[in-house]
Amino acid sequence: MYTEFIIIYIGLAVNIILTAATLFFVIKNKSASTKKGKKSSKNSYFDDHSSEVITICKKCALQYDANLKRCPNCGTSKK
Repeated sequence: MYTEFIIIYIGLAVNIILTAATLFFVIKNKSASTKKGKKSSKNSYFDDHSSEVITICKKCALQYDANLKRCPNCGTSKK
């Protein structure tokens, strides 16, 4: 067997191993990030794009700050 073929085969093996490792980590991180929002309390969620806690109105489905006691759109109480 020619020595240049051995070098090519070693390079291909390294490339395949690196590709497999990259795909493994991408799939692992993607499955961890698919959880949309983490639930903090009843009807309140952490927003993934900021550090705010949001509440979803039961009547009009508006997302608003969890510190508010009533929905700013329809006035429905959180409780």
